[in-house]
Amino acid sequence: MIFRNALDIAEIVRRLQEEGHVIDPEDLAHISPYLTEHIRRFGEYSTP
Repeated sequence: MIFRNALDIAEIVRRLQEEGHVIDPEDLAHISPYLTEHIRRFGEYSTP
């Protein structure tokens, strides 16, 4: 999943550059392909 996210980020940055946007490397330093907000790593379990 991290690899796919990294590819997606790289593709978006490339498209933005092709459209003429200037991408600051400092901004890219704050982007992480390791997104965890929507992932429940160990699942969601309930106990009776």
